[in-house]
Amino acid sequence: MVAERLQRMVRELAVMEAMPEHRLTVTIGIAGALDEATDLDALIHQADQALYAGKHGGRNRVVISQEMQGEA
Repeated sequence: MVAERLQRMVRELAVMEAMPEHRLTVTIGIAGALDEATDLDALIHQADQALYAGKHGGRNRVVISQEMQGEA
């Protein structure tokens, strides 16, 4: 919910008022750890994979890593 709220706020910004056809968007990749034993490099890799899945899926998205979805 926080990522989607951030995405909406960025989308609504009037960044380039002189050029209204340009809009700023955000794609966010989310990964999470259930315990402290999770490897930080693996967590960053999961978030990065989710980010690029969002960009390849059309941009301006919030994507949760496949690993997190499997844990839910």
